Amino acid sequence: MRTVLMLRVAVIGLVLFTAPIAAHSQPAGDAPTTLSAAASLRDTLESLRAAGKPVELVLKNGKSYAGKLAAVGEHAVIVSEIRGKEFYDAYIVLEDVSAVEVRMRDR
Repeated sequence: MRTVLMLRVAVIGLVLFTAPIAAHSQPAGDAPTTLSAAASLRDTLESLRAAGKPVELVLKNGKSYAGKLAAVGEHAVIVSEIRGKEFYDAYIVLEDVSAVEVRMRDR
C-alpha cells in the first residue's frame, strides 16, 4: 500500500515538474510554420499571421515592408509595426507582392 502511494506521488511530482518545461520549450510566436510552393500567397500569409511571425513583403516595384501581419484579406494584407516606422501600418494589395521573406530557423 505504501509503495503504491509513493509511486503515485513520484508520478505526480514528475508531471508537475516537467509540465512547465514543456510549456516553455516552444513559445507561441515560434509555432512551426513551413513554406509550401503548393499553397497560395494568401494562405501562406494567413498561416504566418496566425503564427505571429514577422515577415518582409517585397513588392514588384522593389520596395519592401518588414513587420507583423495584422490582417490578411482576399485581395490585400495589412502590415503593422513596420520596421523603422513602428507607428505606421501599410495596406498592400496582394497582386503587388513579389516575394515573402520570413525567418524560418535559427543557426
